Amino acid sequence: MLKDDLCKQIISQNKNMLIPWWIMAAYAYDQQDDPIISDDLFDKIAVDIDKNWDIITHHHKERLDRSLLKSSLAINGNWPSNVAGSIAQLKKSSEEVKEPAKPELNTLPI
Repeated sequence: MLKDDLCKQIISQNKNMLIPWWIMAAYAYDQQDDPIISDDLFDKIAVDIDKNWDIITHHHKERLDRSLLKSSLAINGNWPSNVAGSIAQLKKSSEEVKEPAKPELNTLPI
């Protein structure tokens, strides 16, 4: 199940969250062959990161090559150690929700 709506809600409230969502989406797609967001949203996140590069302050930003943001090559295999766990937590929390609930912002450990 894709998490486009959740992703959009979180990044609309905090531009710094573009970085972890990009990292999780790239990892889920490339390393797990199980995307968490649509290709269109991934491309939009890449554009938004580039557009907001100078104001984004996230500790994983330096892992990304700005010129390659439209592909997972931008991280050059330098995945944060907790990315797989963050994706698993995201998927598990979504499975446990029976009724729509407001997601907690900035709760993913990545």
